[in-house]
Amino acid sequence: MPCVVRGLSYLMSQESSVAASSMSAEMPVKKMTEVKPYQTMRGHTRFIGGVAHLPDRRHIITCSGDGSLRLWERESGAQIGNDWRDDGDDEGVLTTIALSPNGETV
Repeated sequence: MPCVVRGLSYLMSQESSVAASSMSAEMPVKKMTEVKPYQTMRGHTRFIGGVAHLPDRRHIITCSGDGSLRLWERESGAQIGNDWRDDGDDEGVLTTIALSPNGETV
């Protein structure tokens, strides 16, 4: 099955990387100098609708059709803390994410 990309987040640095949101519950992160993903974040149970690199260049945040926001460590692929959900909304679907320039507000 071909991958359907929903969104991209590009991190410009010495280790430039691209994180892609897709119809899959996994998110590949690729270094611009490589063809295959160097990290895959796993944890969402439905498609990943949006992805953004945080300004610190060490973290990525995702939103998903499972109604959650998740924070990830870019290098290890580990989820940081618990996922965030809207209290009382078990049916929520998140399809897009945006951050303030300082990365403190989602």
